[in-house]
Amino acid sequence: MSFDSIISLISAFSAVVQAVFIVVSIIYINRQFGITRACSYIERFNSHENICRRSMVDRWLKSSDDPATLIKTFEEDAALQADVLGFINLFQELGVAYLRHSVHKQTVTETFDFLVPHYWNQVKFLIEHLRVKRQAPTMYHKFEFMAEQLARSV
Repeated sequence: MSFDSIISLISAFSAVVQAVFIVVSIIYINRQFGITRACSYIERFNSHENICRRSMVDRWLKSSDDPATLIKTFEEDAALQADVLGFINLFQELGVAYLRHSVHKQTVTETFDFLVPHYWNQVKFLIEHLRVKRQAPTMYHKFEFMAEQLARSV
């Protein structure tokens, strides 16, 4: 084997190793981006604003066992509507990110594994009502999708 052949072989091997390192780096950068994005949802969920919304939602849900009464209360109180829909919208946004793989699914699953299915089950009656009332059958569909996925992971 000539010296030029050895150099060519080493160059080819080095190019393959570089390509592997580039692919691995892209995979890890993408994973880190997903973890960072998941953490931003965790921070938003635990923000003062969202804790207040969650408290309002919990009080509203505990105020009656009758879905019709809860819907009536919801429809008559604009501040309650803002809090409930703002709270639900956070889960919808997280569901979109979860579906589109722009968050690290393991981090989301470990953090929200109970909360997402729990709140989906709590507000499902309202979402079904809103879907009919607003003629929007896919309203909060990503929230529903993520709740089903996380319920299976438990």
